[in-house]
Amino acid sequence: MAIQEAQLKTKQRQLQQSQSKLSYATRRLSAGQSQLNTSRSKITALQDITYQIQSRNDYNAGYNQFGEDAKRIDVLSNTFPIIFFAVAIMVSLITMSRMATEKREVIGVLRALGYTRFDTMKVFLVYGIFAGVLGSTLGAFLGTSLLPRKIFSAYAANFTIPNFQTPPSPFWISISIILSLICTLIPAILATVIMLKDQPAVLMLPKPPKAGSKVFLERFPFIWHHLSFNYKVTIRNLARYKSRMIMTILGVLGCTALLITGFGIRDSLNGIVDTQYKDIIHYDIIGVYNPVSSDQAIANYKRKVDHLADMKQHASIYYETVTSRPQGTSSNQSISMMVPKSTNNFHDFVNLRNPDTKKALHLSTN
Repeated sequence: MAIQEAQLKTKQRQLQQSQSKLSYATRRLSAGQSQLNTSRSKITALQDITYQIQSRNDYNAGYNQFGEDAKRIDVLSNTFPIIFFAVAIMVSLITMSRMATEKREVIGVLRALGYTRFDTMKVFLVYGIFAGVLGSTLGAFLGTSLLPRKIFSAYAANFTIPNFQTPPSPFWISISIILSLICTLIPAILATVIMLKDQPAVLMLPKPPKAGSKVFLERFPFIWHHLSFNYKVTIRNLARYKSRMIMTILGVLGCTALLITGFGIRDSLNGIVDTQYKDIIHYDIIGVYNPVSSDQAIANYKRKVDHLADMKQHASIYYETVTSRPQGTSSNQSISMMVPKSTNNFHDFVNLRNPDTKKALHLSTN
């Protein structure tokens, strides 16, 4: 009987332990079910996944800016050489024409002695080849070593690119040599071919001066009679040598255009900096905090800003950098969007004005 009672008590204790375990497991199951329901509700609240395909210009602002600077340099490099080659052709034509005129009697003697036209032309061809090759070699050295480094240091001031290299391009160097030879040889050939059309006996005689003729200003006596003798001689000489006059005017025009373009680009860039950071933007720094931070962290940040010793004035704004791609372009433009909390003193920080009329623009409270 005593043994049966002991076994019964043991079974009762085991039953109580099992009931307590069952109760604990039930509570855990309820908690797990509650977490599962919460997770399911969060999954249900999630929106569909949106995929975005971005190129290097979209997500890398530095890459985009560096590419834009490279495009600007490429545009300039395709424009300035045209003026340089045009001036070089005019200078070569004038130089070869004067050289052929000075060697007129020598050319006549060589032709009289039986030299062919090509043999007589060799001295001018050698001069043109020497000038073209020497100029191309010097230009290739300066264009691949010195000039690119100066341009790169100016444009890449905001980039960190180590080991800047300027390997020579055989293709473009060959193109420049060919164009240089064309600019020097064609004027030399034209100047000598025109002169070799005359007979040797005519070439050995000094070239007679061109017959004088009335200039356009002589048709206006009230202007012509009031000019001094030196001015009249100068104007008549210009009218006698029209080709030299045109070449000189065009050469000076091209060189002056290059100078004005260079100084204009410099003044334009300096003017942009002064306009942006003196006339439009008046603030010195923008302090940014995460809007999803805790209220305590945001309050501590604002309190520190209020107690800065060097702070003269500050304002609260919503700041975000957005990107936009203008129509017809392949690169993005970064836009700084500022939304002030109050428009009362916003003009103290940013001066908004119409770009055409220069009149001040005022933000509305809507």
